Amino acid sequence: MPDRINTEGLLLLETRELAQYLVGKRKTVDFVYPVYEIERQDKMDIRQLILDISYVEWKKMGFSKGTLNY
Repeated sequence: MPDRINTEGLLLLETRELAQYLVGKRKTVDFVYPVYEIERQDKMDIRQLILDISYVEWKKMGFSKGTLNY
C-alpha cells in the first residue's frame, strides 16, 4: 500500500480486497487501518509569524478568508 493515501482511496482498496476474497481470488482478507506519522515541514517560529498576520493584511496580500484555516 502507498505511504500516503486518502480515506476514499483506502476505502476503495479495502472494498476491492473484500470483493476478491468473496469471489475466491484471495484466501484471506485483512482490514488494517494504516498508522500515519505526520512530520511538520515548518518551524514553530515561522508558523507563529504567519498566524500573527492580521486579517486585513492577509486580504491585502490577496489571500481569501478560508486560507487562514490552513
